[in-house]
Amino acid sequence: MRQFLPLLVLLFTIHAEAQYGVPDPSFGIGGQVILPSGNPSSTSCNAVAQAPDGKLVIAGGVYQAGAYSWAVSRLLTDGALDTTFADSGFAILPIGAGYSNATAVVVQPDGKVVAAGVSEVGTNTAFTLVRCNIDGSLDTTFDQDGILIALFDGIYSCTANAIALQPDGKIVAAGEYEGISNYYAAMMRINTDGSLDSTFSADGQWQSGYGTNHSINAIALQPDGKILYAGRKLNGTYDEVMLGRVTDTGTSDGQVQLNAFSTSDVAYGVTLQPDGKIIACGTASGTYWTGRYNADLSTDFTFGLGGWISDSFSLNHHVARSCHVLPSGDILVSGNAAQFTSTCYQTNGTLQTAFGNGGYLSFNFPSPPAHTARAGILQADGKLVVVGDQATNFLIARGLLDFNVGVLEFGSTDANIVVYPNPMQDQAVMRYSLEKDERITITLRDVEGRAVRTLVDQHASPSGRHEQVIDLSQLSGGVYFVELDNGQGRTCVRVSKP
Repeated sequence: MRQFLPLLVLLFTIHAEAQYGVPDPSFGIGGQVILPSGNPSSTSCNAVAQAPDGKLVIAGGVYQAGAYSWAVSRLLTDGALDTTFADSGFAILPIGAGYSNATAVVVQPDGKVVAAGVSEVGTNTAFTLVRCNIDGSLDTTFDQDGILIALFDGIYSCTANAIALQPDGKIVAAGEYEGISNYYAAMMRINTDGSLDSTFSADGQWQSGYGTNHSINAIALQPDGKILYAGRKLNGTYDEVMLGRVTDTGTSDGQVQLNAFSTSDVAYGVTLQPDGKIIACGTASGTYWTGRYNADLSTDFTFGLGGWISDSFSLNHHVARSCHVLPSGDILVSGNAAQFTSTCYQTNGTLQTAFGNGGYLSFNFPSPPAHTARAGILQADGKLVVVGDQATNFLIARGLLDFNVGVLEFGSTDANIVVYPNPMQDQAVMRYSLEKDERITITLRDVEGRAVRTLVDQHASPSGRHEQVIDLSQLSGGVYFVELDNGQGRTCVRVSKP
């Protein structure tokens, strides 16, 4: 039987919903995981997807001993490596004789993993797709050996940068292919057995008919089956944002070129609003860039400044890699801005200051060396995941975009947690109950997930009700998290000091 103080819990819940966007303390250490990828000379962590059971799959590449390989890994919901996948959580896949790299990944409803990217075939590069079984082994029902390597029109070099899984199980991969003197936006659709889908553009391969020198970096599936794409197109000597669409049968359905604020504009992310409007994001001369477009691909001038937003932060070389529409209608854009950074905008393009720290959520991995965010997703439970790399490590961060507080469960423990008063001045009382004997650690963390103070360290606590005083008298005002850990799981409540 759960027993708690209804009034205090109600007040706490209302207060917690006033602000959202903080690192998830139940993931890794303070919402961050640093994952060594063996002993390579360098790594790239380019993509992330969520499996039906909630586990995370990440994909990229490693370079070691003079050779390139794909790397696919699976994490448990708390950020630990899933050792039931491949070799202790990592599948290292040498593909081809030269350069190779996984750039995108999806997980099928049956748990199989499909990654897309590039590998070398002789002097050419090729669209490459790999499908792995749930245990991380290659799925030999996919193109006979689990690996599909395809040149465009059978002769031209090509690279896959994006992937999507259709409701019918068919796979769409998109990127670019190199012709005799130019490169072109390209797309392939693959059947569930790894063969090219001949119902798509006659031979399973589509190329843009809108001029030359353009490539696709992101795709999204529309409810009507059409495929939306975003990327870049060279206009003379500089890049412009490219946005277009392909029908379910593989015919072009419009393309536009858009210049944002600069002479170098590239889109890396694209998504759809429920009303059919399109959100794209990327970089514009080293700044975060976000735009909104109508369903006919025209610019939505009601968003931001003439349909665009540019966020320069404090340093150059900022790239927005993913964009998502939240249930509230707010728009979340994630990428790299000196550190992993997510920015939240209201529906009209103004900053959503109730999110994170004045509209921003940052994950501060240790540096140097520098770290780069490359992809992001929203989990089924609404949590944000951003991945990237740093030297020889994969980096994964997870943020809370909403709060479930009051009664919380973790591991074998049913911990009824109440913190009052909240907001607090200098002290508050945390009450919690344990259904069985536990060894408990209670840690106070700041909004970036860093441990500020350990209140209880591995204390043997009997079943029953407990109280813990939380002392913030020596701390500055702000938002903090009280984390309760029993060695099997963690949960937290948010507290604030004016």
